[in-house]
Amino acid sequence: MTVHRTGFWMAALLLAMGCNEGNFNTFDTPPSVVIQEPVNESVIESAATSITFWGTVLDEQDLEEELEIIWSSTNLEEPFHTGYADTAGNTEIVQTLEAGNHTITLTVIDTAGHEATDAVDIVVEGEPDDPVDPALVEIVEPLQT
Repeated sequence: MTVHRTGFWMAALLLAMGCNEGNFNTFDTPPSVVIQEPVNESVIESAATSITFWGTVLDEQDLEEELEIIWSSTNLEEPFHTGYADTAGNTEIVQTLEAGNHTITLTVIDTAGHEATDAVDIVVEGEPDDPVDPALVEIVEPLQT
């Protein structure tokens, strides 16, 4: 019986040592992100066209509105939008881009600094239409007297 009590006390001691505040660890997973629009390999007909960018983000440890989001393009030096997701984990903006091939990346960063990305390739065709000068009208008849 002494052996069983000794084993019980050893197990209790080991359990107590593993549960002190200094040894308590939590598991924090990175967030997830999906670009919903535009879809991969989309072709936008004109650089003057407004493009809807929509993505969803999720993190098991943070509220969705605490998740930082960054929209960027390989053709731009700076991100074209930074902010936070809404309470449903959505991020949606409308933007125009210059003509060319773009890899659009949506990055999400949680409060622990973990990040995830999703990317799509799109093509924006043509240059924006040049504004047309308004027509000039000159009235020649009837003459004013």
